[in-house]
Amino acid sequence: MSIVTSTVLSEGTEIDPSYALLSIEVRKEVNRIPSAQIRVQDGDPTTGTFPLSESPFFEPGKEIEIKLRYEEEGSDATVFKGLVVGQGIEVTGANIVLTIDLKDAAIKMTQVRKTTVYREKTD
Repeated sequence: MSIVTSTVLSEGTEIDPSYALLSIEVRKEVNRIPSAQIRVQDGDPTTGTFPLSESPFFEPGKEIEIKLRYEEEGSDATVFKGLVVGQGIEVTGANIVLTIDLKDAAIKMTQVRKTTVYREKTD
């Protein structure tokens, strides 16, 4: 069995390798908008700082790309590309986990239309 290497990019910039990537979950289903969830160890419970969640790397609306590669193969394959739609911090004991929720760019097409025509108004 081969080792899988993951790469997470935000707007083309790779995540700092010093952050511990805990899990990546990608969901692609029929008649559903693709989504993904990334869990990263973040923060220091003694100081109360959260460097990754406070950085602009995972700001809502940023485009994130997830690539995977088997060690014996040379090139990365993009398995997901989408937008950050949410963040959450989970504290369990001494561990602080940043959870990033992602959706495919098609999520923009599901938003409610916000235009209105006022026929009785004059310019």
